[in-house]
Amino acid sequence: MVARRRKLSQEGYVSMDCQVLLRRIQRKRKELERLARRKGTDSLTTGLVYRKSCELDSLIVQYMKENRQMELDFPDYYPLPLGR
Repeated sequence: MVARRRKLSQEGYVSMDCQVLLRRIQRKRKELERLARRKGTDSLTTGLVYRKSCELDSLIVQYMKENRQMELDFPDYYPLPLGR
C-alpha cells in the first residue's frame, strides 16, 4: 500500500508505481493518436498536439528513471530507418 501512495521524491517529481505510469503512458499515447487522426497530418504542429506529446515524453522519462533504465521498453518509439 505504501508503494502505491504518491510521495515527493528527491528529484522533485511525484513518484508513482510503475504500473500506474505504464497505464498513463498508454492512455496518453491513445489520446495523442486520436488527436493526430482528428487533426490530420498537415496540422500536427498545433499547440495541443505538441503539449500532449511533451506530456507523453515526460511520462516516459519518469518511467525510465523509476526503473533505472537506459533504453526504452517501447519499441514503436524507436526512430524509423531513413530508407522507409
